[in-house]
Amino acid sequence: PLLEPGDLIIDGGNSFYKDTIRREKYLSGKNILYIGTGVSGGEEGALLGPAIMPGGKRQAYDMVEDIFSDISARAEDGAPCVSYIGLDGAGHFVKMVHNGIEYGDMQLIGECVWALKSALGYNAAQIADIMAGWNRPSDILSSYLIEITGQGMRETEKASGSYLVDRTADITRMKGTGTWTVASALELLVPIPTIAAAVFSREMSQDKDLRLEISKVLKPVSSAYNLDPREFVNIVHDALYIAKISSYAQGFALMEAASSKYGWKLDMGQIARGWRAGCIIRAQFLSKITEEYKTNPELANLMAAPSFSSFINEKLLSLSKFIQAARNVGVPTLAMGTSKSKLSFLFCSMNL
Repeated sequence: PLLEPGDLIIDGGNSFYKDTIRREKYLSGKNILYIGTGVSGGEEGALLGPAIMPGGKRQAYDMVEDIFSDISARAEDGAPCVSYIGLDGAGHFVKMVHNGIEYGDMQLIGECVWALKSALGYNAAQIADIMAGWNRPSDILSSYLIEITGQGMRETEKASGSYLVDRTADITRMKGTGTWTVASALELLVPIPTIAAAVFSREMSQDKDLRLEISKVLKPVSSAYNLDPREFVNIVHDALYIAKISSYAQGFALMEAASSKYGWKLDMGQIARGWRAGCIIRAQFLSKITEEYKTNPELANLMAAPSFSSFINEKLLSLSKFIQAARNVGVPTLAMGTSKSKLSFLFCSMNL
């Protein structure tokens, strides 16, 4: 009763994209505009501007373009981190995949931190120093998630002075967007093993009581890492970057498949451009993705882009060395391992 033909509803929540498609169709029949708008940025985004991913009729976006541009984050070149994504559920789908990529990023970083701790015996402050080095503007891993990982590792309990990360339960909850991403990938027949591994790792982390019981019975054999610590840190660095490329390529492949099915005509370079600031996965890496899609909008897969494929070809052994070393010291490598497996499958030009 409060809406009239020509009015616009903005859904800025983490809505499931199929619900957005259904709602937009229903409201369109009543001449009411509906724009499903993915928003990423967390607390900092709320204060300084988020990345915004609007989907719906172009007419709806035109009505709010100036507002969205004014409130969105700005990349280093001053560009607003918002653009029209596509019809009906496109914006919420892209935001869902963003969150899935975020799950993958966090899991990959977590496995690397765990390996640095277990293989080298580094404490939280030492690992925080490594993260700070990797977050230098000139470093290929520079990103918000690397930054806050380092910051979080330094946090201490006031009373005891002990590192909070060592006193925090290793249980990770989730709100559902990662699960939606994996389910959508299964439906669209797009393999996203790194993101799936991240979701399953969160699920396994919640079985704390079971893990405590099983650890009393199963005693895995592990061996110490005896090589140069500096060499291992470099191995971890390069392995993480390759796994990150693999994970992002999986997310972009999923968006390509959805774009084809739903007729969204997603612009992958524009999406990467809008993720360069404001959102949780903002990183220097996204500028490279933007440039690669600008050079070749028909890129078959992100890993085929020259700047990424050359690094993979040169440093792939680092990912293999990392996985072996981590497993030798008892560190699970679900995400790092599946990133490597995904690459290995793509390398196979012969019959499997």
